[in-house]
Amino acid sequence: MCPHPSTDSTSPLLGPPGTKQRRLRILAVLLLLIIHLVLGAVRWDFIITFDGSEYLQMARNLLSTGSFTYDGTNPVVGKPPGFPFLLACYLRVVGSPTGFQHLQMLFLFATFLLVAAMASRVVGAGWALALLAVLVIGNPMPLLVYNLMSEPLFYLLTAVGISATCRLWESRRTRWALIAGLAYGLSAYVRASNLFWPLALLLMIVVAFRRFLRPTAMILVIHVVVVTPWLVRNAVLFHRFVPMVSNWGLLYYMSDAELYGILHLGGVADVMATATYKSIVRDECQFNWDPSERFRQAAMARIRSDLGGYLRRCLHQAGFAWAFIPGTRGAARDAPVLFQIGRLVMLTFYAMIIVGVFTLRRGSLFLPALLIGYAVYSAAVLFPVRTESRYLILPYMFLLPTALVGIRRVLVSRGRLSFLATESEWKSSGSSSGAMGPS
Repeated sequence: MCPHPSTDSTSPLLGPPGTKQRRLRILAVLLLLIIHLVLGAVRWDFIITFDGSEYLQMARNLLSTGSFTYDGTNPVVGKPPGFPFLLACYLRVVGSPTGFQHLQMLFLFATFLLVAAMASRVVGAGWALALLAVLVIGNPMPLLVYNLMSEPLFYLLTAVGISATCRLWESRRTRWALIAGLAYGLSAYVRASNLFWPLALLLMIVVAFRRFLRPTAMILVIHVVVVTPWLVRNAVLFHRFVPMVSNWGLLYYMSDAELYGILHLGGVADVMATATYKSIVRDECQFNWDPSERFRQAAMARIRSDLGGYLRRCLHQAGFAWAFIPGTRGAARDAPVLFQIGRLVMLTFYAMIIVGVFTLRRGSLFLPALLIGYAVYSAAVLFPVRTESRYLILPYMFLLPTALVGIRRVLVSRGRLSFLATESEWKSSGSSSGAMGPS
């Protein structure tokens, strides 16, 4: 989706520097930022749920003891330290978590803006700004606005890494490798699911973009350097290799009832009904290594014994198999009309992605490959057991730029709307007759 490698620093979303076009687009972005903050303030109240209370306790313990503990004594092994560290900094300045949702709103807007900027490289600023407006007004992540959650920061850091990787592809400048590796490493400190992403990225590059191998290897090296201190901390405290957290950043391909059965705690409904549920989860999963290791081993054994089911589950959570495989259509019984509408939307969405891929020139396929590759990676490590929107939204957002290329190809005839021109087309605007986009 990126243009051919270039050193051009012009932003396709904002336009050439010093122009009226750029000033108007900056005003549009600022207006959308104000709308985003206002909607977040009036739509939802800020609450702190179970995950948020854990992060808050870790942040307070960090301020009081100087170490990452859940109860002030036992070192945390179940959650990475990035978000509690940021929360501790906020508590030191403000004194309470009140108002932290506004910071989360800024993280989300910055993520929306980066996704729109990536889209603008192929579909032009008009479509990209429209996408930004839809994301702001629709806000696909309300749960992450009114809850104290780590996902907004994780989404932002991941989007920064993806965007920097694209810029590295364009310019081959070392600074972008540094930014990408740093962003990926810091994102693993927030949610450990990104720990293995740079390695997966390198494998993808080896298969499809070999001439980009050295810059990608540089990203991986920087990422490893960033995450190494926490790996060393875990090795010293637990006398074993712990990749960021005890579950390796993977969501288990098992139900909650099965996980509790491994701990001999009874059925999930019985456990959830007890007043000691939080203390059980804290004691067994947060700083006790053995149950988490049993979880991981059981989940890996389950995947090995049922690889086909695991892959089907990944596809189902991604919405693809939900549209095609009869066994995943349970929702049709309860809400048949909504189910069919949703099915049609998902089929159209994936069809537009396919059209978008075939629309782009060969030299412009790096970013869609990058974004689709990250979506597949997320499907493998996050999708199989959970259907919570917070695990699904970022991969879907990363698929939007490619889908927009397909939508634009279907809806807009070449050469009609000059304001939709892409960055690469600005360079040739003087010598072309208004070609509208990649063919």
